[in-house]
Amino acid sequence: MNKEEEQELKSLIDYLDGELNAEDHQKMEQKLEADEVLQAKLNAEIEQIEAIRLDAHEDIKRHLKDLESKEPLNKDTLKKEPKLISLRSHKFKGVLWAAASVALLISLYTVWPKNTLSTLELYQEYYETYPNFSPVIQRGAEIDPIELNEEETAMLAYEKSDFNRAEELLKTLYQKNGQIQIGFYLAQSLQENDKTAEAITIYTSLLKKDSDLEPQIYWYKALAHLKLDEKDMAKKDLKKLTLYKSTYSKKAEELINKLNL
Repeated sequence: MNKEEEQELKSLIDYLDGELNAEDHQKMEQKLEADEVLQAKLNAEIEQIEAIRLDAHEDIKRHLKDLESKEPLNKDTLKKEPKLISLRSHKFKGVLWAAASVALLISLYTVWPKNTLSTLELYQEYYETYPNFSPVIQRGAEIDPIELNEEETAMLAYEKSDFNRAEELLKTLYQKNGQIQIGFYLAQSLQENDKTAEAITIYTSLLKKDSDLEPQIYWYKALAHLKLDEKDMAKKDLKKLTLYKSTYSKKAEELINKLNL
């Protein structure tokens, strides 16, 4: 998938999520009317969303069945009618109304105690430090610091888990050259130093540029949102990550399912 195709798929997701402004929304609808290939791509995306929704639906049903014999439904909690969001009618309304029905089921599901993991626990389960990229800095190898350049010195600090030093050196380098790899490892160092909001800012700026690191950036940005309990933001990044042919795409789908419980 080339960059133009990836951008097209991102626009389709934004269209389905209602995130396009009025002008872009109208342009997308005009494109869909005129382009059968684009319509097919949209239908494929809807099918993927539907598959994820059904997985979450089945998980909820199994959980409800397990709890049925353990604790009776508290009828007092059902006095208030669940609030449903009105959906604008269009040719995909059948799929979207199906999603609304699951939202209703989930609202009822909240009256039972749940054993699902918190966003912080999910972050701790999935987060692992990204390895260094420098061919000079090999794990376990003996290195003469005198022979290293600025970038290699920064990556040596990163390799040794001296993230405060790595942050300091990488920040200076990033201000000088703005390289995506340097920015990515700066964000990683910030994340390791519990400066999560700053890390998200760097990740966001990096996504404005074309890079082979986009899957990694989306993954770690999503995890950073989880750490801050920003569940919806994390899900948006994970959903975009599923568009890539990457080892992170499978993890993203798995994590989306857990967040939907």
